[in-house]
Amino acid sequence: MNYEITANNKVYVVHPHAINRMRRRGISEEMVVETMEAGGSWQQSNGRDVYEKEFYDEEVGEAYFVRVVVEEEMLLIVSVHVKEDDEVNP
Repeated sequence: MNYEITANNKVYVVHPHAINRMRRRGISEEMVVETMEAGGSWQQSNGRDVYEKEFYDEEVGEAYFVRVVVEEEMLLIVSVHVKEDDEVNP
């Protein structure tokens, strides 16, 4: 059975690699959806779309960015990353 996330009125299959990244980094399904629906986006040279959104961790008082990499044509979430403020691309 596939793990799926609905965002932007589409149903995406989540690659096992992305599921592992989400679990290891404490990224919820809701954060992935919010990143894809309300974050900025651009396309990588390999054709994958990247969505990115800033979140704030009140416990530690720091901002961080969640980045979701998607194969749009396949409706596949390939990977999910967490980036510190100094690692983010413009």
